[in-house]
Amino acid sequence: MRWMALKLLRLEHPHLHLITHGEGSARVHAEQLAMLGEPEGTVVRRLSAKDSADARAAAYRADVVVGTVDDFAIDLGRESVQGFTRDAAVVVDGPAATAHRLLSAYQTVQTV
Repeated sequence: MRWMALKLLRLEHPHLHLITHGEGSARVHAEQLAMLGEPEGTVVRRLSAKDSADARAAAYRADVVVGTVDDFAIDLGRESVQGFTRDAAVVVDGPAATAHRLLSAYQTVQTV
């Protein structure tokens, strides 16, 4: 069901950020979405706060980027340096209210 929601949202927004509540959830979602999306040509990458700046920039170039609130928040305000925009976010499993500042940077936010 989530894959269908993402596919529909991608019709309007070519780059989506899927924000999860924790590391385990991010890993599982990235694996599942890659398995479903990559045969159709959708590039899915896992974003991690531990990654180098180059690895993070490469992840942001994917069609769907999966990470936790902290993974995405580390680049808040550095979008032009990393070469991406915060166009659309999909929130899975309701990250904590501390995500408010991060989510306010997106033009579109969808919860599933």
